[in-house]
Amino acid sequence: MSYWNGVNIMQFFNQSKIQKVLECAANTTYYSNLFSKHNIDIKNISSLDEFQKIPITTKDIYKENLWNCISSDISQKLNYKKIESIGNNYIALDNYLAKFNLKLTLTSGSTGIPLNVIHSKFDEHRNYFSLNLNRLRYNKF
Repeated sequence: MSYWNGVNIMQFFNQSKIQKVLECAANTTYYSNLFSKHNIDIKNISSLDEFQKIPITTKDIYKENLWNCISSDISQKLNYKKIESIGNNYIALDNYLAKFNLKLTLTSGSTGIPLNVIHSKFDEHRNYFSLNLNRLRYNKF
C-alpha cells in the first residue's frame, strides 16, 4: 500500500512544483534515460498512479550515477578527466565544482556509508531559506 493511501499526490502538493521538479530531473542524463526506459511522459503525470510509475532512486543507484544526476547543461561543461585526476581530494573537487556553481557535500552516513552529494549554489541558498523559515514558523515567541 502506498504511503499516500490513495491521496492524489497532485492535490497534496502543488502540481506546478512537481512538474518543475520532473522537468529538472528530465534535464539530467540519468532521469532522461530512466523516463525513456519506462515510457514515462512527465507532462502526463497528474495522478498518484502515474507518479508511482517512476522507479525509486536508491542510494546505491545515486552513487553509481552521481555525475549523470547533474543538469545536462552543466555536466557537458565538466572536465571528467580533471575530476578523475582529483580523485578523493574533496577540497580540490569542491573548488573545481564551485566554478560551475556546484557544491560537493558529504552526508553524515547515519544510515551506513557517507554519500557524496552535488548541489547547486541555488540548492544551498534554498535550504538555508527553508531552514530559517521553519525556525520562524516553530519558534514564535
